[in-house]
Amino acid sequence: MNALRVAGKSLEHLTAGLLVLAVLLFWMPRLFQITPYTVLSGSMEPVIRTGSLCYIDRAAVFDEVEDGDIIAFARMDGSCVLHRAIRTEAGKLRTKGDANGAEDLAAVSRGNFLGKEVCSIPYLGYVTVFLQKKEGKAAAMMAAAVFFLAGLFGQVCRKEGKEYEKT
Repeated sequence: MNALRVAGKSLEHLTAGLLVLAVLLFWMPRLFQITPYTVLSGSMEPVIRTGSLCYIDRAAVFDEVEDGDIIAFARMDGSCVLHRAIRTEAGKLRTKGDANGAEDLAAVSRGNFLGKEVCSIPYLGYVTVFLQKKEGKAAAMMAAAVFFLAGLFGQVCRKEGKEYEKT
């Protein structure tokens, strides 16, 4: 019975830890206008790897971007691109992916500038992409249900253990 109480308590701590981690990684940055994006291509490797979760400061000012800064911008099709600013030309930013041989054809203007890179976490983007799929949502719901039921089970075991100790 003691082992069950310990296992239940451990699951409660794990659940709480995962919840706090999720809040810190995905919700808290948004309070400071920092948005996470998943890197889907290798154009910025090895600095930012495919599958990384990259945090973009949406409050960054276009005119304060310096050569060498990694910026995010929207393409005409609405997709987000993360490349390095290499120079300013006629009030627009010229960009290039570190792994690309040539600079980008279109320059980045104020209108399609999304922000500057703050940091990136390798491989975490794969997790977010998975969780956005139907299978990922189902897996997350099942995991939440298992943790909830395990926590309930742990409480029942602790109650029974206390009653057992009284007799």
